[in-house]
Amino acid sequence: MKRPIAYCLAFYLLGNLFYENIIISSMFVAIWVIFLYRKNKSVIVFGFVIFFVIGIFGRYSVEKHKVDVIETAIDKKYIATASTYIKEVDKVYGEYTRLVLEMKNLRLGGNTYKTGEKIQSYIRYTGDIYVGDSVEIKGTFYRTKEARNKGQFDENAYMKTRKIYYKFYGDVVTYKKNPYNLDKFLNNTKQNAMNITNKLMPPKEAGLVNSMILGDKNSLDGDLKKLYSDVGISHIIAISGMHILVLCLIIYKVLSLLKVNKKVNAVISMLFLIFYALLTGGSPSAIRAVVMGCVMLFADVIGREKDNYSNISFAALVLIIYNPSVVHDIGFLLSFAAVSGIITTVPLLDKLYVCPKVIKEILSSSVAAIIWTTPIIAYYFYEIPTYSLIANILVVPLSSILLIVSIVGMLIGIVWVGLAKIIMLVVYYILVYNEMVSTYLVNLGYAKVVTGQPNIYVIILYYVLIILIVLYFSQDKEVKEKLKEYCVDVVFAITLIIMIIQIWPKSFNIEILDVGQGDSIVINTPKDKHVLIDGGGDINIEDAQGNTGKNIVDKYMKYSGIRKLDAVFVTHPDFDHIKGVIEIVDLMKVDKLILTIGKANETELQKELINKAKDKKIPIYYFKQGDFMTIDDLRITCIYPDLDVDTYAKGNNDYSLVLKVDYKEKSILFMGDISEENEKKIINKYKNLDVDLIKVAHHGSKYATMNEFLERVRPEYAVISVGRNNYGHPGIETLERLANHTVETYITKERGAVTVQYENEKLVVK
Repeated sequence: MKRPIAYCLAFYLLGNLFYENIIISSMFVAIWVIFLYRKNKSVIVFGFVIFFVIGIFGRYSVEKHKVDVIETAIDKKYIATASTYIKEVDKVYGEYTRLVLEMKNLRLGGNTYKTGEKIQSYIRYTGDIYVGDSVEIKGTFYRTKEARNKGQFDENAYMKTRKIYYKFYGDVVTYKKNPYNLDKFLNNTKQNAMNITNKLMPPKEAGLVNSMILGDKNSLDGDLKKLYSDVGISHIIAISGMHILVLCLIIYKVLSLLKVNKKVNAVISMLFLIFYALLTGGSPSAIRAVVMGCVMLFADVIGREKDNYSNISFAALVLIIYNPSVVHDIGFLLSFAAVSGIITTVPLLDKLYVCPKVIKEILSSSVAAIIWTTPIIAYYFYEIPTYSLIANILVVPLSSILLIVSIVGMLIGIVWVGLAKIIMLVVYYILVYNEMVSTYLVNLGYAKVVTGQPNIYVIILYYVLIILIVLYFSQDKEVKEKLKEYCVDVVFAITLIIMIIQIWPKSFNIEILDVGQGDSIVINTPKDKHVLIDGGGDINIEDAQGNTGKNIVDKYMKYSGIRKLDAVFVTHPDFDHIKGVIEIVDLMKVDKLILTIGKANETELQKELINKAKDKKIPIYYFKQGDFMTIDDLRITCIYPDLDVDTYAKGNNDYSLVLKVDYKEKSILFMGDISEENEKKIINKYKNLDVDLIKVAHHGSKYATMNEFLERVRPEYAVISVGRNNYGHPGIETLERLANHTVETYITKERGAVTVQYENEKLVVK
């Protein structure tokens, strides 16, 4: 059988994915088993099925991973003491330093437990901290956080790809310097190399070189990183196959010139590649390239024919068996997708171009990589770079020169800084050129297209379609004729299914986002009209650049494929309602902005928003009781405040817009932060205010959502948008009143974002 390792990988992957989608995984396995059974002996098929079963158990062990003593410490909020070994030193956040620690002993309740668990730790310590030392810590364990909104960063899933399942906050009890060890050696070597680069170049360019050559992201300029991402050339600042190939060629050629024996040369080259992977942090893309490089060198030594398909399959299998969660690592997916595209598709694309060989190679490899990676980029980032092909054609040809000169400059910098600075001028000007090209393309506008997260079935069908096309055009004429009718029918069927999935009618839905202690609601109509009510405020995340508008609301918009907001309502100018909107106005197109009336518009935050809207020529409307807006079958009516609000309002909350949203025969009431007195004004004005769902006022405050109000509006459902707070929200009294009126209540603090969907003439709350 040809390329059995590829089949082993396929069955192991299907076993891994069995945990997420039993139907798809089982269907593909059944089809493949039947197909292979007809062509091969049953013992071979049985071997592949074993890989499928191993894949299931491997993924299950990761997903169900628990350390009982740590789980107990979390559930009972115990203070724990642990003896640990420092694996990584990351960033400083205020008084905390973020580390990755490997625990040796854990002391809890007078008992000592041995465990080798890796933990993400935030430690208070005033002294210097170094990789390879030991530290005794005292503090509290936490579980990693799952994403609480669609499109939001999923810390839990990300940490699993690094084999980390718990976080720890605390203080250093004792710090112990260890003797020299491998981790210290690798860290010191990396730091020394970075120090050399920092001497040779300006900070921004040095950060880029350190990222490209040493895998260090901490000194990488954030704006430059975003710029490269926007034009689709982020891969040049990540450790990739190109880096490994360049290094391998340099070492191999130098040793060959020194007349080193071929086998010894290969062994030395392999050892250096392994050392380089460890030095740069062992990212999936680096390990993939190193494994493939080592396999190619080994094949050369023993005189075996190199097979790229088996090579890449073996590399993937090594990574997935070591850590089954790596299938969700974006670097892993993009690296293997790009290389798969280059291996399978470049030979076909080369036949299409009539141009010089060098241009043909750049064009074909760029197009192939884009074809194979675009669905992954869209699935994880919800948008794709428009100018990726142009940027890669203009930038990639210089990447090899950039790498070689950077390495040479850093090596010479060890002994002769002056000469190294002159050499690194080449690197500097290439990086300046890359930045100029990227900036020019971004300034053209529409640098990224928001796609939303594609349906997973569409992605699977897309790759099946690409594989079928590649298989068909890779065959000789005789085989093509046999496959022609079959392939055309399958390709047509897949294309039709993808189109049907994409144009399938959408339903009316409302997403009440979990923005912590704040409010943010997105209303989506079947005809792709979108309304935002409030944007939340503070996100309270260590790495956050911005607040809820940028990190939660905008991420949800992109996830959902929302490119424009038809209307944005700000109920009142409190920070936890308006700050996210101020950010959103900068991030996406807004057709109209609706604010409350009265003196609330004189607050600093409201003025900031108004000025920003005017700068962007966004029409501003001021709603009062009785005003309404219609969008498709949606009607939004303001039922509070009235024109006299300035005479009785005691603060911003009393200015809150209360909005009644009607869709067909269903009604939803969004209460802002009004109080009991405001509720009385509403029910005195509106005698028949019967609704299906209410967004409870003021995060469930005990001073709102009173019995008289509930008796009048008679909701079936209630949603309380609330986070960790010092105000006692939601009030026990409020929860009791809702329960006494048999209102089914959903709290964002407990369950994350709440989705309200219109299905079969009913509201379904999820």
